[in-house]
Amino acid sequence: MKCALSFVIVLASLVSACGDDGGSPTTPTSPAPTVVSLTGSVSSSSGNRLASATVTILDGSNAGRSTTTNANGDYRFDSLSRSNGNVAARAGGHLDASRGLFIDGTTPLNFTLQAAPLFSASGQGNTVFDMPTYVRRLQIRGVWNGTGTSNFIVRIGSNLVVNEILRDMPNQTYQGVHSTTGGTTEITNSSAISWTFTEVR
Repeated sequence: MKCALSFVIVLASLVSACGDDGGSPTTPTSPAPTVVSLTGSVSSSSGNRLASATVTILDGSNAGRSTTTNANGDYRFDSLSRSNGNVAARAGGHLDASRGLFIDGTTPLNFTLQAAPLFSASGQGNTVFDMPTYVRRLQIRGVWNGTGTSNFIVRIGSNLVVNEILRDMPNQTYQGVHSTTGGTTEITNSSAISWTFTEVR
């Protein structure tokens, strides 16, 4: 009888040593996803959502990715790497804005852009100046007040925007509205032209 009892005690000790420690069961943790999304919205400081605004990831492993907002001012990136990054938003008539975050698929990134002052510039003859990048549409007017003919040549960024010959009559004035993205603006071969640039919104 003693041998049987000893066997039971030894067996119970072995089961206790190998069995549950009395704690709660642990759930294995899943690794963080390596591909994530980034969502958000772009609004004006007036409270309006901005459609067709451009959102660009500036640096990090997703650098160069770009998208535009829909009619409700919402944007979405898919298939991004988890990483730090600075993200910029741009819309016509508004100042650019940028923010940094860790892109992890859980944190939305919303932008509120400040309305920019209406751009205008005027002068005479050849010159070079920087046009703000928020300018999207521009009315250009050139007037030739001399006799004979004069060129009126305007380049914005790397684009030739105006290339006209103005005469004392009947083509004394050039006026047109052009799409643009701003940048370095050059007026050349136009020494006798009075010109005005006015942003159109």
